[in-house]
Amino acid sequence: MSTETSEPADHGGNIISIAKNSGRDISNFLDFSSNINEFIGHEKYEYSKIVKRNEWSNYFRYYPETDYRDIEAKFAQMNGVEVDMVTVGAGMTPLIYRSLDTLKASRSIVLYPSFSEYERASKSRNMIITAIPSDMVRLNPGILKSFSYDFLFIANPDNPTGTPTDQYILRKIVELSYEKNATVFVDEAFIDFCTGLESASSMAGEFPNLIVGRTLTKITGLPGLRIGFTISSKNIAEKMKSGMESWSLSQEALEFARHLDLTQIIESTKPLEKEREYMKEKLKELGLEIIGFPSANYIAFKCEKNPVMESLSDFLEKKLIIIRSLEKYRGMGSNAFRISIKNREKNNILLDALREYLSEK
Repeated sequence: MSTETSEPADHGGNIISIAKNSGRDISNFLDFSSNINEFIGHEKYEYSKIVKRNEWSNYFRYYPETDYRDIEAKFAQMNGVEVDMVTVGAGMTPLIYRSLDTLKASRSIVLYPSFSEYERASKSRNMIITAIPSDMVRLNPGILKSFSYDFLFIANPDNPTGTPTDQYILRKIVELSYEKNATVFVDEAFIDFCTGLESASSMAGEFPNLIVGRTLTKITGLPGLRIGFTISSKNIAEKMKSGMESWSLSQEALEFARHLDLTQIIESTKPLEKEREYMKEKLKELGLEIIGFPSANYIAFKCEKNPVMESLSDFLEKKLIIIRSLEKYRGMGSNAFRISIKNREKNNILLDALREYLSEK
């Protein structure tokens, strides 16, 4: 089956291309479009010891390692599961595609709003896709009994609104799907930012139809080092690994994962909740409508456009501020946007620009 997709991916964080096209240096921009950890202090958290190029330069003339057992064991210990339940990949996205191939799924349900790669991956595998609002399923998980599917995607918290799904509802979704012999992929890319939100990995040993996706991209603030992993039954993990291409991870990513203290990194997010509440309050004061219930490191909101004015994202880009338009997100619309949460100084720069835009309306 073809692995090609009909159109390029549309994501935030496209700051390199934007900078190149503008003729400006990337450092001139404030990027609120990608949801990576703003609060990481690279020196404080010993990144300088992990990311030194001169320690890795000799690796480039050799093939990367293909045995990830020690890294799988590290991720397993962090999540309280057995090592044979962990599959490592070059970020979570390749593992999404790999899981569909492994399970030979043909009908997917996507609970939206959500990561665009769920539908993109499903389309590339010629699957029949049913999109259901996640709010509807949170209110009544039993609605899933009415649908025919063998694979279900859910993000917890969801993206782009950051709305969480509690463990009771998530369990019901997995149970109902198990009765249908359907696999559930729970995307937990942003769960490390959510205080009190329990990982579905605690259910992985109980339900053989559950795959939990995790990534280091967001919490470490280093998306260029692609590394993620899934937690699933041993059977699914074995099948996923057996078809994995060789040298899928760079040696840099492997060394980074080996030296990383994720518990220490998560501690860096302590200022997040205060800044998220600050931004919610200020956005409301500007008359903007918050979408959903933000619990991670981003906020989605609506900003009505004056027909005679340029779009908000175009206006801000001229001020070298990049935000995420949600126009192509299912159920969002052309007046919806997402911003990541940054430190107070950067947040205030964005707020000042928003006030200017709204005053001109």
